[in-house]
Amino acid sequence: MYRNPAAHEPRLHCTVANEELLELLTTLWMVHRRLDSAHVTC
Repeated sequence: MYRNPAAHEPRLHCTVANEELLELLTTLWMVHRRLDSAHVTC
C-alpha cells in the first residue's frame, strides 16, 4: 500500500510562501464570488 507522507505530516511548523497564500486567497475569493452570484433553479 502507498501512503502520502505529506498528507500525514503535522502542519504546525509548515512554512508557506507568500505566493502560495496569495494563490489560495485568490482562489477562495473567486469561488466565494461565484457562489454569491449563483441562483437556485428548480
